[in-house]
Amino acid sequence: MSVKRTITLGIVGWVLVVTPSAVALAQPQAAACALINYRGLDEVTTGILASSDVPIDQRRDFVRLHTEAKLRIANTLGATRASPVIVIGSTEALRDLFPGAGSYASTIYIPYRSCVVVGPKGHDIDILAHEVLHAEIHHRVGHWHRLIHVPTWFDEGLAMQVDSRKRYLWSLRFGAVDSGTVKQWTSRSQFFSGDDEELTRRYAMAKEAVRVWVQKLGREDVYGFLERVRQGDRFAEIYERFSSSQQEE
Repeated sequence: MSVKRTITLGIVGWVLVVTPSAVALAQPQAAACALINYRGLDEVTTGILASSDVPIDQRRDFVRLHTEAKLRIANTLGATRASPVIVIGSTEALRDLFPGAGSYASTIYIPYRSCVVVGPKGHDIDILAHEVLHAEIHHRVGHWHRLIHVPTWFDEGLAMQVDSRKRYLWSLRFGAVDSGTVKQWTSRSQFFSGDDEELTRRYAMAKEAVRVWVQKLGREDVYGFLERVRQGDRFAEIYERFSSSQQEE
């Protein structure tokens, strides 16, 4: 074997060894999602895993809650297609699996699937439907298109369409939502800033802005819009045009 070939193979081997480790260090939650099936969790039913400290009755209740959450999405936008891995557990167990996990719920994305992580305070239909719809958006648009093209304000605003928590309702006494302000929150760092009161206001504004858009577009056409994004249409260019063209038909 030549010296050049030996060096090349050595570099390739180094990359294969180091890259997964680097990803795990840089994005530990994504790595945890990728490996969650090998962490010894109990399978409650297809697609739902539980840590050993979740009681049997709570597991049964969660399965019913998950069914109700999917039904809410179906009644709002249409039937879901995504099959995220849903992990339930105590806050301590989840933090051991997903560094930084909280007591409520969150969704983690990797190229070929998503993981919905649900803590003890996340066993709520509003919270669960919200996170399951995040997973549906990821599935419909595709990982890279969601990451690069879908702005955070829209991702959160659409997920809020199945979230009925009163604190996130935009009051008419505040007047119309300034869509220009909402559209400035394109990244997570821009959206998730400020104190709890400010974040609540941003969720409410994004929810209202997307609600008005969905009303113009028609709920049955939202998934079609997401498919257009998946096919490569630029989000900013089709967001207004898509609803306008539907109204003209």
